[in-house]
Amino acid sequence: MPRIRLISDVKKNRQTGTHIQVDFGLNEEGYYQATCYGHGEYVNASTLHSIRRIATDPLGWCSGCKLDKALAFEEEDLE
Repeated sequence: MPRIRLISDVKKNRQTGTHIQVDFGLNEEGYYQATCYGHGEYVNASTLHSIRRIATDPLGWCSGCKLDKALAFEEEDLE
């Protein structure tokens, strides 16, 4: 049975306001994973260093975060 472990608690991202968590082996055995709990999307990386770096920028991998940010900019332009 694969070993799943929590690497970091769910943390609110300053850039998007969504909650991001880093795990190991959750959906892909042998890979680290960052999950956006606001949109249910995740991304994998082979090293802890890489996934921690990736996790800090959900706009780079979470399409829900990208869409929310784009809609927020549109609302600002309309005001």
